[in-house]
Amino acid sequence: MRAAALAVFLAVVFVQLAEPRESKKKRDAAYEAAVQSYSQRVKAGMTRMEVETHLHKEGIRFMQMCCVENHSYWDDLIKIGEEGHPWYCSEHYVYVAFLFVATQPNEPWKPERWKPHDTDVLKGD
Repeated sequence: MRAAALAVFLAVVFVQLAEPRESKKKRDAAYEAAVQSYSQRVKAGMTRMEVETHLHKEGIRFMQMCCVENHSYWDDLIKIGEEGHPWYCSEHYVYVAFLFVATQPNEPWKPERWKPHDTDVLKGD
């Protein structure tokens, strides 16, 4: 039983390591194209409401997540891909993150009260 599990594990790792470089280059190019596409349509200085309205109009699903880069700020994430992972039970997603600057202060000592505000501003590079 252990030998079989080890064999499966080694096979998964081998497949990951043996992945052709061309496949990775194609995925990376697709990710870069997605980032460029969003960069052309969504500009720094836009409010959260403007960004999210634009995404909704285009039918783009996104989620909000706290603290991608800064503490107490909510950011929007769009899933643009999945990467293979050597562990069969693991997933590795690739996201475009829209980082916002809060225009209304969140109390750092009360994370349960943190919330995104329509007036938050999209950060630049």
